[in-house]
Amino acid sequence: MKKKTAKILGVAMPFDALEVETTEKLENAMQDVLTALPAIREENTVQNVKELCVTVYNCFEKVFGKKGAKKILGRVLRLDDCLQAFADLVEAKKAQEDEFTRQTERLKSKLTAL
Repeated sequence: MKKKTAKILGVAMPFDALEVETTEKLENAMQDVLTALPAIREENTVQNVKELCVTVYNCFEKVFGKKGAKKILGRVLRLDDCLQAFADLVEAKKAQEDEFTRQTERLKSKLTAL
């Protein structure tokens, strides 16, 4: 089977959103980021920006490991890069889930045609 990848900030990373271990890591890590997001909308303080960037970085560490997080986000964290990287990850996850849904629907239609 072809290895699945996600392009995050222009970096192609091995990523299979439907693999059980990845799904578990991803759901937990994404929830952490979603929890941190409201603070950045309410107050754009240095501490909030730093906290959100660190949370996004930790999300990528959980999903791709330390080297993967560093490869994607680098050593210097920028809020816009962190938010775009997270958006890229969400889009990659959704794209893989949508493809799975299409495959499932094709299989269902073949089975009902029998």
